[in-house]
Amino acid sequence: MSFLRLLDTFFLLFHSLWILLVVLGWIWSRTRRLSLGALALTAVSWFGLGYWRGWGYCVCTDWHWQVRRSLGDLNLPHNYIGFLIKEGTGMEIPDPVLEPVILGAFLTSAAGGIGLSLRDRSRNAATEDGDKKVAAPSGDKKVAAPSGDKKVAAPVRRQESRRSCPATRKSRLVRRRESHRSRGPHRRAGGPP
Repeated sequence: MSFLRLLDTFFLLFHSLWILLVVLGWIWSRTRRLSLGALALTAVSWFGLGYWRGWGYCVCTDWHWQVRRSLGDLNLPHNYIGFLIKEGTGMEIPDPVLEPVILGAFLTSAAGGIGLSLRDRSRNAATEDGDKKVAAPSGDKKVAAPSGDKKVAAPVRRQESRRSCPATRKSRLVRRRESHRSRGPHRRAGGPP
């Protein structure tokens, strides 16, 4: 296999995965940041570089088309999605039909990714605010004894949030594992001893 064929295969896989990340990656919280980064880079290419090279210009498509032309393929569609559809199904969809669909998918992905990221950020902020209301200020705080005896003061420790304290989380997991081990495989958790 020649180097150009390897490059062709690489661009086909990489660009297809990039498109899937841009269009679907915002749905799952684990891939949302990566998807937003891919959306931003795509927007820079389409609208930033596209200002000089033509709206919708894609660096990856340009490089892939250079490889395909070197391999002798001179009948390449204007956009990459049209190329994927033609390669996969043999159908040719005209650009005036395909381009609004592509732009709509991009804008939907951008709106969904940004909207869900803002929602997650506000939820995290609300959770942190709830933790702050329960927790006392950092450090130890002296509280007077209820009997009115001023010489006795009890230190009150700041309560750590279960989410923010890795040691508490770890100890909970260790206790849970140990309790499952002591019960044996034949008993269910929470059942009678």
